[in-house]
Amino acid sequence: MSTRAIVFAGLLVACGQPATDKPSAPVSHGPRRQIIYDLDAARAVDDKSATIRADLEGALATQQIVATVTISMTGVITVTPRDAASRPTIEQLVKADHGDTTERRDCDGAVCIAITPRYAATIEKAALAIAIETTRARLVVLEVADATVIERAGKIVVEFPAANPRSDAIRSLIVRSGRLEFKIVDDGSTYMKQVFTHADRARDPEVAGEVDQWMDEAGAKHLDFYLVAHDHDTVTGRRSIERYLGDLAAQDPAFKIPADRQIGFERDEPPAEAKDRRPYWRTYYLDRTVQLTGAAIASAQRASDPNTNRPLVLLAFNRAGGQLFGELTARIAGKKLATILDDRIRSAPIINGAIRGGRASIMMGGSDPTSQERERDELYNVLKTGALPAPMVEVSSSIVP
Repeated sequence: MSTRAIVFAGLLVACGQPATDKPSAPVSHGPRRQIIYDLDAARAVDDKSATIRADLEGALATQQIVATVTISMTGVITVTPRDAASRPTIEQLVKADHGDTTERRDCDGAVCIAITPRYAATIEKAALAIAIETTRARLVVLEVADATVIERAGKIVVEFPAANPRSDAIRSLIVRSGRLEFKIVDDGSTYMKQVFTHADRARDPEVAGEVDQWMDEAGAKHLDFYLVAHDHDTVTGRRSIERYLGDLAAQDPAFKIPADRQIGFERDEPPAEAKDRRPYWRTYYLDRTVQLTGAAIASAQRASDPNTNRPLVLLAFNRAGGQLFGELTARIAGKKLATILDDRIRSAPIINGAIRGGRASIMMGGSDPTSQERERDELYNVLKTGALPAPMVEVSSSIVP
């Protein structure tokens, strides 16, 4: 199977700062398009929990304390020390670094915490304010004149002239979360090997099991088991895989995805010589912890690959992000690193060693040049205006006087 490419290279990137100008108050007369959005602010709280988990892992490593840090679907962070004698030290560390924003939860043999309801409410309020400003910035980038964005009863209300011919493009960009994340692919996992074996035996007509193999520079062999499914009729390959995994977990609890792991999905198109020309989806088994986010990106720029002319977006990390990226790639040498945008994996290259310099490029997938350029421009606009703090869902759209 072919995959999208993300190229980490020494590319000098320059780009203007994100737009912050607000659209002027409406001055035109006539009908207006009114769109109401719901913000999943609870997702911002989940992200904060993930950040706390990553922070604790770093602090434990600094203190040379061996412990496992996991996070449940309900946001409870559990620190399980290898040596029970280190538990008091962990409790002190947690209290010192996160005592004001978290509360203890009962658990045996471990230290368990969760974000307090008061702090969660603060995060959700801030997320709503940021979402409003981000939406305004995106309307400016699209040069939507006479537009307004306000908050009403916890929802986001957007209005612009109904005669605007780019209504669909506007609505598409507004809901793009722009969430850029980097997560480690857990290759060689027992869980995915079991899933692969089941798929190989079941011979499901829609979902198949496959495996990537490679040798790292130290000579160690890596096996990455995954599932793949083509789009068909009105059902995407991703939905087929999700259904397949859901049925497996319902039949046998051993196939339930661990709380600290997740299934990531990448969509691509087969090569020109393939018999089946339908787009397909493949899975990646990911560590749920976010290693780096779009906050580490200093600038973005539209470009094209000089060899293939394929559209791409050039990225440059800020100083802190570049340092973290270098440390991350050094630590996971030989493994894959997934680049995730809007809950979809764009690429998962094998990292051969530390990548310094803080620059990268994301190449567009697919085979249609027009679609590639449109995808590149949307990605650029999203990165330029910044990510939404949480997903936005369109609740209603109507024409008002």
